[in-house]
Amino acid sequence: MSTVDGLPLLKRILAIRRQRREGPVHLTELAKERLRALIRHAAGLPLYQRHWTGLDPEAVDLSDLPPLTKAQVQEGLSDGLAAPGLTGEAVRAFCEQPENIGRLLDGRYIVAHTSGSSGSRAFFVQDRWGWHIGQALNTLHLLAALKGLPLDRLWPPWRLALIAPARRHFASLLVALHTPPIWGLASRVQIMDILDPLGRIVAGLNRLRPIMIHSYPTLLARLARAALAGALRIRPLLITASSEPFTAGARGALARAWPQARLVDVYAASEATPIAWQCPAGGLHYNADWLIIEPVDEAGRTVEPGVMGRALYLTHLFNQVQPLLRYRIQDQVRLLPGECACGSPLPRLELGGRAEDDLSLPGAGGGRVALLPIPLLTALEDCPGAAQLQVVQEADDRLLLRFVIAPGAEPGSTAAELVRLLSRYLERQGVSRGVQVQVCHVQEIARDAQTRKIRQVVNLAGE
Repeated sequence: MSTVDGLPLLKRILAIRRQRREGPVHLTELAKERLRALIRHAAGLPLYQRHWTGLDPEAVDLSDLPPLTKAQVQEGLSDGLAAPGLTGEAVRAFCEQPENIGRLLDGRYIVAHTSGSSGSRAFFVQDRWGWHIGQALNTLHLLAALKGLPLDRLWPPWRLALIAPARRHFASLLVALHTPPIWGLASRVQIMDILDPLGRIVAGLNRLRPIMIHSYPTLLARLARAALAGALRIRPLLITASSEPFTAGARGALARAWPQARLVDVYAASEATPIAWQCPAGGLHYNADWLIIEPVDEAGRTVEPGVMGRALYLTHLFNQVQPLLRYRIQDQVRLLPGECACGSPLPRLELGGRAEDDLSLPGAGGGRVALLPIPLLTALEDCPGAAQLQVVQEADDRLLLRFVIAPGAEPGSTAAELVRLLSRYLERQGVSRGVQVQVCHVQEIARDAQTRKIRQVVNLAGE
């Protein structure tokens, strides 16, 4: 379903491209102007009136504003929405219905949700104006990524495969669904459910023969191994990945399987899509004209360029409906000084290490079955009674599932529902029924001592 008009999007693409040709100094000034306007806009919302008590919105600098956490945004969801009549309850109810995926809330708003690294679901709302800007940024980065690839294979219609959770209001899926009609003429996009067994995904890709694939690095690495084994017979030109950092092993497998393909890392979040794209020269360029990124240390102090932060503060300059200023994201990011060989006026960043593990369990027919973190957690999200989750492989054939109870939920019935969902997913993936599953209700899931993230999937058996 298309909810984006092609002509306004084209105008936005051309305008952003003209502005970026003016160079990095001009883009910095644009970001400052947009920040001043956003602060004035947000100051009228109850969420920020409470959060900025004693501050003059006309006189503050960005560094004067206190950081905002996900919990603060979600607890005061209605108070942070600059949309007349729209409430947090309506947003949550909209996302509870799978049939609403790809639709507009109240005919006007695009809503994404995520479980996030902390395990609790968060909701983010944008209007068409903000979505146009995000799609324009994606388009400009995509055109840069395609530069230099064989034109004879890029003649439309392009065959594109998106492998992601297909029954969730996730940003990656919404980007594919909320597109202008003209894109439907230029491309054929097939959405494949990442929860499906690998064999079904491989068969679908063999039928589609895509020139572009987008998914998570862990799944792409498994597809590369399937290609090296001869089961997957495709020749993609462009492979984009998001949601997880790439490991050296995953990059190596993809390079061996598809040496002709260009591999592009995309940094995005439900809070802001996109944040950064990798250029052909290898630089991960963030949209500094529309986003402000502040890497910070454990105490919340900004760190110098070149230093890896323990978290970051994100200021989102193209969301007028749900303004986010100095919003804390538990991602490790380092801003890189200097220019990129590609000549882009956009600055570069580098992402920190990966937090989640793959699991390996006995298969029903022998051998081993690899379970990837994101599909596993997605399968458990249908349990509303669990506010946070952690899956730990304690031994070769034993799993421990910890959960924090949601307000108003009952631990016993929540535990039973989690066992049902996990057992169904394991069976669907071909895992042996002999695998033991223990469920434990806890008050809190501890954060990792190094990353300060909640590791939601941990493999102790592989250590």
